[in-house]
This record gives sequence, C-alpha cells and structure tokens, in this order.
Amino acid sequence: AENIRFRVASCTTLSESFSSSETFDIAVDSACLHCLSDEDAMLYANSLKDLVTERLFVGCFSTANGSEGWTNPRRLGREDLERYFASEFWDIRRIEDVWWARPSARGSNQGGFCHGLWMEAVRTNN
Repeated sequence: AENIRFRVASCTTLSESFSSSETFDIAVDSACLHCLSDEDAMLYANSLKDLVTERLFVGCFSTANGSEGWTNPRRLGREDLERYFASEFWDIRRIEDVWWARPSARGSNQGGFCHGLWMEAVRTNN
C-alpha cells in the first residue's frame, strides 16, 4: 500500500495541479468523463497523457441507453472514447459494453441498471 497515491484535483485543470515530474502508473476514471462538456473532455483527455505512464481505465454511460427519459449526465459512444484517446499517446486495448447498477441512494434496490462502456488504454512511448 505504500506505493498507492490518491490525489484530488479538478479534471479540467490537471496540468495546473501537478508538477511536470509527478506521474501515475495507472489512472481510473469511473463516471467523470461523461459529466464533462465535449471541450472539457478533450482538455481532460489531453492532460492525462502527461500524467499517466502506463494504463488508463475509463467507465462512462453509453449511448446504448435510450435518450427518452434520460436524466443522467450525457451518454458517450465508442466513437467519443476513440476521439478523446486514440492518438500517438494511447493504444486503446478494448472498449467493452457493461451494465452499471443504479445505487440505492438514487432510488434503486439494485434493480435499476443502465448501459455503460469500459475502456482500457495503454500509454505509448511517445
């Protein structure tokens, strides 16, 4: 556990929150990306390339959820994840369809599920 570090920072100003020598082997984004505007999502994705040295995991709501009655943050498709992360800096290894359970605090007793996407990307040497 001595090698684990948790940091809190605004995802839209990561480059201002960390020194250029401070990096992380792995980063996990669990339901942050889909809360950002397209412009902020691009800024966020671009800043992660300077902070993450090995592997990135991203979980988000999927466009497989119908738009009718959708009151959660925006839904993202595979093409969105590819647009944000497919570059000379990331090798997207997989984007999988997953199911997310709605937490009981949001009105579910593990009965409300929605479609999600789970992406794994590996940092290239660029």
